[in-house]
Amino acid sequence: MYQISIEENIKRIIITNKYTKILRPKFGLYRHIGKQMSLENLSFLKFDIINQIKTYEPRINLEMINFKENKNGLNLELVYTLKGENLSKKAEFNL
Repeated sequence: MYQISIEENIKRIIITNKYTKILRPKFGLYRHIGKQMSLENLSFLKFDIINQIKTYEPRINLEMINFKENKNGLNLELVYTLKGENLSKKAEFNL
């Protein structure tokens, strides 16, 4: 259950647009979905994801972020460890 709640929280961060939550206006990502993913946009998206996870998912340490193109858009792969543990876990999301 703990694992599921972490991945669900990360998914909420990713799919929520910044400034749409009245009580937490900085929660979520800027509108990246649908943008042409240039190197500059990918760098900004990566920076935004790192900051959001550090702020809103403090139970994990983010180890790696990978982007892969697929026929439906962009796939996000996160590798992380739970704080206090050494076992890496992987989560994937379609953007």
